[in-house]
Amino acid sequence: MLAVYRAPSGSLPVFLGSLAGILSALPSFSVVVGDINIDLNPDNDQDANSQNYQNLLHKTGFFNTILSPTRFRVTKNILLDHFLIDRKSVV
Repeated sequence: MLAVYRAPSGSLPVFLGSLAGILSALPSFSVVVGDINIDLNPDNDQDANSQNYQNLLHKTGFFNTILSPTRFRVTKNILLDHFLIDRKSVV
């Protein structure tokens, strides 16, 4: 299991580059949890940051199991906390 935090002010390209290397090196049946601060709310499908992150997860064989918002705001609910498992864990 790996815990990850990405500060909202941190560089997303640097984070994704580091995360790509980490996810690729993890053994099968790995779990990654964290406050990633990338909104995966289905209403946010058009966001380039969300798409880049989801493409990285797909390429490395991981997916997020949390499908509902994890933070609630007056104007918008967001899904910033992620629980990732690798696809091999599902079989």
